[in-house]
Amino acid sequence: MNFTHLYIIRNFDHRLITGAKRCFSEIEFLKCSTRINDNVLAGLIEICKLIKELELIIPMNHNNYGIIRLIEIPKKLTTVHFRYRENLPLPHLQILNGDYVSINVITSLIENTSGSLTKIKYIDMDYESLKLLFENWKGRHPMLLQIKLSLDFKDLIEKYKIS
Repeated sequence: MNFTHLYIIRNFDHRLITGAKRCFSEIEFLKCSTRINDNVLAGLIEICKLIKELELIIPMNHNNYGIIRLIEIPKKLTTVHFRYRENLPLPHLQILNGDYVSINVITSLIENTSGSLTKIKYIDMDYESLKLLFENWKGRHPMLLQIKLSLDFKDLIEKYKIS
């Protein structure tokens, strides 16, 4: 029997399942925590090469940053969902793509980086949201900000432009 969806619980170990490679080789959807054990992660990376959709649950601490390999390996991966708690610390985050995400989520992510964020891409932002974003960015190093501009935004951008 081959499975197409896999929801991993905290203490899951694929090695306990006879024929795991065969059963999980056609997984198209995977949901797991970023607290995943290194051995389980290595097994999933080896087995699950056809993942199209990945949902990651990101707890406050004890994250396994090797999870990035699970995003990089599958050739058919088109969608990654993140479920996380507020105030998630992401000290090494450099690029933030926040298409159609609440400005409050974007602001929280910005506040919880340690100055390593250099590029933000955000779509669907109104004037007040952009102002809030800039207010939270004050005092940080220069960044590349990619925005589809409207005339209303030009004055706001000039106000916060680094000279």
